[in-house]
Amino acid sequence: MATTKKERRQASNWRDRHQDEEPESQPDASANGRPKPSANGKHKKTAAKPTEDLEAKAKQHAAETWEPIGTRIKGLVGANEKQRLLVMTREDFLELYTILDTQIGKWHKHLDEDHANAQIVLYWMLKPSYSGGKVVIGRTVKQSDLPKHLAGYDWAIGLSAFAFERLSPDQREAALDYLLCFAFAEEKKQDSQGNTGWFFKRRLPEVLAFPENVERFGLWQLELQDFAPIMKAAEVPNLFTDVNAKEPEEQEAGNQE
Repeated sequence: MATTKKERRQASNWRDRHQDEEPESQPDASANGRPKPSANGKHKKTAAKPTEDLEAKAKQHAAETWEPIGTRIKGLVGANEKQRLLVMTREDFLELYTILDTQIGKWHKHLDEDHANAQIVLYWMLKPSYSGGKVVIGRTVKQSDLPKHLAGYDWAIGLSAFAFERLSPDQREAALDYLLCFAFAEEKKQDSQGNTGWFFKRRLPEVLAFPENVERFGLWQLELQDFAPIMKAAEVPNLFTDVNAKEPEEQEAGNQE
């Protein structure tokens, strides 16, 4: 039914009088305690906790779990501030060697005692080192490149004390597994006398990529095409803590310069 000019004018005047009024607030939940549906009939999603809160909790947990290890390092190093490396013994750092042994048994069986029986030693890199402006979390060194005082080992894995102090416990395990991935053992072919054995070589990551290159051209390398679904299917949550993030004191000092 068509409206008259008078009815349209009255409706317009009513909108003018009420346009600045705020609508009555609606309760957040219905009578049964469930979230009140929005206009389209769907429940509003609860906002996720900010990443900053998760990072803060991860940092606190990292500090608490690191404290006894840090105290042990200081006790072993003493006042020798120039010392750069600290070889770990199982007696002093059994928890780290336990993680190492567990990961080798689960994911790096080619290195275990039933195969190559690789002899691996851990050591602390006491001074932070950087590559491309970022902290080096660790290093994996093969037998032929080991210093004399580590002779007899097949591999040496260095862990940055500076980085590990800032990593969450899960990140520390992930970092150790990452460094183990560099260590590869391959069985030698049987010679004419029937002898065989193992030799060790250092692997490199399959994927080397620049984000801007991928943004421009997509997954143009076969390695990237293979890697993308693995990342997408990964069920492990983000581990957050960034070892390269500046502490608040450092940020303030930088701002004053």
